[in-house]
Amino acid sequence: MKKIINDVAVLIPCIEEDKNLSFLLPKIKKVLHNYRYEIIVIGSKFKKDNSELISKNNLVNFIRRKDNDNYGQAIRAGLKVSKSKKIIVMDADGSHDPNFLVNLLNFSNSYDLVIASRYVEGGNTENNFFLIFLSKILNICYSILLNISIKDISNSFRCYDAKIIKNLKLNCNHFDILEEILFKIIKNNKSVKIIELPFSFKKRKYGKSKRNLFLAIVYFVTLIKIKFS
Repeated sequence: MKKIINDVAVLIPCIEEDKNLSFLLPKIKKVLHNYRYEIIVIGSKFKKDNSELISKNNLVNFIRRKDNDNYGQAIRAGLKVSKSKKIIVMDADGSHDPNFLVNLLNFSNSYDLVIASRYVEGGNTENNFFLIFLSKILNICYSILLNISIKDISNSFRCYDAKIIKNLKLNCNHFDILEEILFKIIKNNKSVKIIELPFSFKKRKYGKSKRNLFLAIVYFVTLIKIKFS
């Protein structure tokens, strides 16, 4: 029997995002009804919430992190099991509008990587001042020191050609894996086509953000490692 390859896989790392998943998953399925798709929710190593039950009730794939509960572990786990031509990563907290999935997919026909960008003309964010300040500082430092000509390097909402991301060896454990992915894609694919689409980043619906000052330190340590590796 011929193996069916889906058009797109949507990877959703989550920990304690029950309320958000309950409204997010049905919306994603509705938006993607014209595509062959797989939705992969990546939960915590051990049960902390009802994400697995909510995923099963919505008939989507649920897997758990194996080694730890870090974000990087979730991304690697999702990439390993996905079986699609395109791979989209999106947050579970409601900050990424499912309707924008179609925009990402439409441009993915012409580009290897499509980024939902808060910082190109027409984009914006509802995050608080601290998170905006931290994000912009990180974006400036990474862009200059790693020579990445992308305005929004830290928003996870992206659509990748599966061939260029699944071949990467990814080592970062936290949200810094997003910058690692960009750097290695650009380094390994000199002719890669990338576009940033203006995107409105919303406040999370329920719960607390997993990003904090500690992660800012991790980002800068990662920057030094990548720069001098």
